[in-house]
Amino acid sequence: MGGENWFNWKYAEGITLFETGGRLSIRYQNQVRRMPDPFRQAQFLQIDSPYVWFADGLNQNFYRYHAGTQEARLFGFRLPKHSNYALQFQYDRDLLWMQRPGQLALFDTKTSALHQYPLKNSGGFLKMLLDDCHVYLLFKDRLEVLDKETFMRNCPVLDAQQYDGQWDAFKYAVDSSGIHNDSNLQSVLAKLKYLQQRYAGVEHLEIRRHLKQLDVSAFSGVSLRFPDGYEACYQNTELPLAYRQGCLYALMKEYTLRADFRKTLALDRRYRDLFGAPGKDNHGYRMNIDSVHRHVQRVDSLERLGLAPDSLAYFKAASLFTVCHTDWFSGEACYHYGLAHKALQAFLKTWPQSRLADNAEYDLWSTSYCGEGGFDDGVTMEIIERYKQILIRYPDSDLGPEIDYQVFSMLAYLNEPDAEAAKKAGQEYLRRYPNDVRATYVRQELGLGKY
Repeated sequence: MGGENWFNWKYAEGITLFETGGRLSIRYQNQVRRMPDPFRQAQFLQIDSPYVWFADGLNQNFYRYHAGTQEARLFGFRLPKHSNYALQFQYDRDLLWMQRPGQLALFDTKTSALHQYPLKNSGGFLKMLLDDCHVYLLFKDRLEVLDKETFMRNCPVLDAQQYDGQWDAFKYAVDSSGIHNDSNLQSVLAKLKYLQQRYAGVEHLEIRRHLKQLDVSAFSGVSLRFPDGYEACYQNTELPLAYRQGCLYALMKEYTLRADFRKTLALDRRYRDLFGAPGKDNHGYRMNIDSVHRHVQRVDSLERLGLAPDSLAYFKAASLFTVCHTDWFSGEACYHYGLAHKALQAFLKTWPQSRLADNAEYDLWSTSYCGEGGFDDGVTMEIIERYKQILIRYPDSDLGPEIDYQVFSMLAYLNEPDAEAAKKAGQEYLRRYPNDVRATYVRQELGLGKY
């Protein structure tokens, strides 16, 4: 192929689109041309010979390029926001058919009119397929087949100016109601019902979506008292279902943060009795509850083993890291290990001479620091010093290989490496633990000549 780099190419009906040397090119009727600059950052959509279609990054503009005349035309439109799913398209009969779950629209390239097929919120629309004569609409529970003429008659033009006017009026109604700043639950509920009734019949994607979001966001100004307020909330059938579920979930989270795990599991059973099992898309809920389950089961197993009091206390404390590795304890850059740290500190205070004290200190200090994008060198050196102090206090610790290896690794990967210190730490590690499983890696690192 002429020595060109054809690593990314599309073809159809005598047109080949390819990328070479960082530029987009097209082969048509045995002629190769560079594509104009507007297409360098555009997303390829479809070839409909002699046309090639592109979209900009926001999917609010389409470009049509004629491979023969090299004429490019821009089609701009206002597609109502609906979901975060990627927009799919197909060009057919002068129409750009655009779809994503819950939304179906057509753009007429002759009249520049945008049509929107009226899909109800409860319709469960998933996907559209086309053939020469028919439109196939796949829903969650059914398949609808329409001829294209009938489909078009049921697909009115979207008046963008009117659409935007409705959206602006709705936002004004919400803002002027003061619903998000209202701290009285009954007052918020009354305002929400008014907005829902007022806009119940409006066929407007963004208004319908925002009304659904208001089932939860409308109560953002309401403060609930623990635990009575949350209990009253999830039991109040006048409140929106999503808000009631959120109240019960928040109550479960609070009991977990307070280490009352059996109460958390009891509320999980209550959640399932009231609302059914969490759906597949509710991954966070299931992951958090599973972590609490594992911790409680582990503690129950430990208590049946007849362990020494210090061993039991240590292993129960260490098991808390399972619970802490959940969304309920996550921060901007790390997890919050306060529950586990508190238990480890209590263990060290009660059994400072325990054979597991070195493990407790290592667990404590290895999780006491966090930082988005990694540690700065000052923090890293502080961690190294903490690790060294553990081996000084517990010279017979079985953590020696692990700690010495961590010290070497951290010195080797400082932002401003100290080659001499890393080399010394690596050599000391090999002297002490020549047969450790990580010794091969340390030898390799030292053999590269970096230290």
